[in-house]
Amino acid sequence: MWTKDGVFTQLAYMDLLSRSFNADSWNCWTLCREMYRRLGKPELPEYPYVVDLKDRAAMAGESRSRFACLESPQPWCIIVLAHRVGIVHTGIVLPDCEHFLHVREQCGTVISPIKRWKHQIEGYYDYAGN
Repeated sequence: MWTKDGVFTQLAYMDLLSRSFNADSWNCWTLCREMYRRLGKPELPEYPYVVDLKDRAAMAGESRSRFACLESPQPWCIIVLAHRVGIVHTGIVLPDCEHFLHVREQCGTVISPIKRWKHQIEGYYDYAGN
């Protein structure tokens, strides 16, 4: 684990920045899975990448009970973004709770300010398990 004085550092994810999107192996959910692994958190379930937004939203809705909803962003929690059809995107909130790490088809792995996406935020979650 990448820690300094017990704190998870930027080194833990810097190698992921600019990593290109790949539907089969590197997408918004596989990033969340990788970060949970690096953090030593419980292993997140594996979900296939679904192109159709309605199908993606339906799949996300079915697994909602496996996650604990948080009242506000917490370091290293999962941020969930929604569109008119429902949940469509995920990322990992960084320790400042003002930015998140996510993978976009157009530009790969990036850090974005949470406030830029505020109208699409569905919630913040931590994995509660099976």
